Amino acid sequence: MELNFKGNKKHYRLTQDDRQFMLAERIKAMSGKLEGSYAYVPIGYYSKFENVLERILLLEISDSDAKSFKGILDAILEAKNFIKVLVLDYAKTV
Repeated sequence: MELNFKGNKKHYRLTQDDRQFMLAERIKAMSGKLEGSYAYVPIGYYSKFENVLERILLLEISDSDAKSFKGILDAILEAKNFIKVLVLDYAKTV
């Protein structure tokens, strides 16, 4: 299973094998022979789908531009809605 999705500011890929889930972030090479090309770099490996969702929630909140308590609450609500859509997309692949 492979699921590519765009968060608030970053692109991610979620893959699964028979033992774990892997969450990776898409990055752009800034120098060298591969300058300008994109690759996925692992963020973490998770044994449970719930753990992946928790990590995505934290990533989305930390990537927000929230500068106040209300802004943080808004970022949490936005991230929760994003995760609902992600879960529905994941359910289509299973």
